[in-house]
Amino acid sequence: MKIAICDDTPSDLKATESVIIDYSKKNNLPIEIDTFNDPSVLLNRLTYFGITEYDIIVLDIIMQENGINVASKIRQLSQDVIIVFATSSKEFALDAFSVRAYDYFLKPLQKEQVFERLNHIISIIDKRPKNSINFKSIDHAVISLDIKTISYIESNDRRMLVHLNDKKVFTSPSMRSKFLESIPF
Repeated sequence: MKIAICDDTPSDLKATESVIIDYSKKNNLPIEIDTFNDPSVLLNRLTYFGITEYDIIVLDIIMQENGINVASKIRQLSQDVIIVFATSSKEFALDAFSVRAYDYFLKPLQKEQVFERLNHIISIIDKRPKNSINFKSIDHAVISLDIKTISYIESNDRRMLVHLNDKKVFTSPSMRSKFLESIPF
């Protein structure tokens, strides 16, 4: 599971990350978290690497660029990613519906409330059909690939090669397990 958190207040960003780390530990669930203190950096990353890189995106609303506007841009990239707002303001709660936000938390975050809602969000994610795979390339970057774009996957000299329909090929670092166990499906 991969989560992006975007908040321009360093203490709030750290607090949100801490709650999610606590959730991960309590539930023995590996969660990878990327934090952003600038919404334009998040949007650039989503545009460059693809929106499917994240299962959940947690946004503050009161930032240098309004979080509702950021969520609207994210929705242009994907209708499926789960957006959650963690903010100090109640006044934007109705606006959150316009971007199909899944939840709206008020700061300071209440750990038990967040845990309960994350349980529900993760159960929804687990029920979704898998549309993409995360693949570690030879330069150790994690690339999210849409399953429909994959032509075939092969093993060559202890490396996995993912061949795409557009003839691009992504190569993995050396595999340490059997090929069939390494395929990320």
